[in-house]
Amino acid sequence: MRIAWDILITLPVVTESGQTLGRIVGGMLDTEAHALVSYEVKPSLLARHHLIISCEQVVTITSEHVVVKDATYPTTEQRKTIRPATNVRHAGAYGRAEEGV
Repeated sequence: MRIAWDILITLPVVTESGQTLGRIVGGMLDTEAHALVSYEVKPSLLARHHLIISCEQVVTITSEHVVVKDATYPTTEQRKTIRPATNVRHAGAYGRAEEGV
């Protein structure tokens, strides 16, 4: 099946168990392989963050929705137990590791 990009980027994304994750708003293209590598999903209109879903996590795409594996996004119960990381080192704007930012 082929689907137009302007249709694809409006499709809702759901897990195999039926949990709605949001709508596709973009994607990442591998320019060397000419292939889509991941989808960008916006959970809601007011959401400030987006989910990045790898193509390997996609089970099926239809003209109505995109279905992804259940393990793609934690369930409500699992999210309650997730704690934010502390003292994480990451590269700052100039490539220096910064603590707990």
